[in-house]
Amino acid sequence: HGHMFEGNNFLCTKLLPAESVKKLRFREDIYRDEDTLFGWQALRTVPSVTFADRPLLHYVQSEESATRGKFRRSQLSATKVIPLVEDFLSSEYPQWLNKWRTNYMQLMVMLYMDMFLDEEEFPQEQRMIYDTFSVMYKKVGFFKISSMKNKLKFLFFKISPRLFGVFHKSIHRL
Repeated sequence: HGHMFEGNNFLCTKLLPAESVKKLRFREDIYRDEDTLFGWQALRTVPSVTFADRPLLHYVQSEESATRGKFRRSQLSATKVIPLVEDFLSSEYPQWLNKWRTNYMQLMVMLYMDMFLDEEEFPQEQRMIYDTFSVMYKKVGFFKISSMKNKLKFLFFKISPRLFGVFHKSIHRL
């Protein structure tokens, strides 16, 4: 099951036996990362996993997908995934918990930046994302973040998300 972190943990990169997942359902109240949650739940139903290190699928994302284009408040539903996956990983795969939290902190930074780069203001939503990020940052701890790039990015974001946004925006204009 360790392949969930190899490359990505998106459901579209998994081939699952229909019999194993036919009783599972996507959460209709989650619009962002519902596939990740489904994938973790599916892990409980399959007896073994095989990783194929070759492309078997051509995946196309539309500009209208939940992860593209302008920020939409429905993207905040990704925060509903956090306690569910944390409970699952804590009980079944504690060795992956910090890796998953680090990946999710990256998502929180991306959501914040999506809001920051839009012309509309989202102060309450940005606060919610920053608070969620901060809780995860505290749980992981600076020294357990594996890459120096993420250590510096997360520290900068933690200190000042707005300044991080201005810096990020200026770099991408170059």
